[in-house]
Amino acid sequence: MEMELTGERIAPYIREVWHGQKEPAVMDSSPDLVKWKHHLQVSRIQQTIRLDAETFRPIRLERKIHAEVKMDGFHLTTELDLKTDVRETDRPFQIPAQVKQSAKEIEPEK
Repeated sequence: MEMELTGERIAPYIREVWHGQKEPAVMDSSPDLVKWKHHLQVSRIQQTIRLDAETFRPIRLERKIHAEVKMDGFHLTTELDLKTDVRETDRPFQIPAQVKQSAKEIEPEK
């Protein structure tokens, strides 16, 4: 399944799909980034979902996003190319012995 959005079709998609999701904390960590996110313009979104032919479950998600920020004489363009492989298995997840032996316990940040 493939989808490509440009122009006026992008805003409704972003509102429908991304609405209600928590914004990344990094966008709210700096006053400059908070200001920039209001000037972010997405010009193209391409999305592909590959399905397993037998189960119809997703096995790969690909998303390409072109965006730019124009603000205060600053112009930033970005191309994001995101790929996610989805693997399911009936057997339990196994951690290799070498990884277990070399692992270090850490305390979570408070």
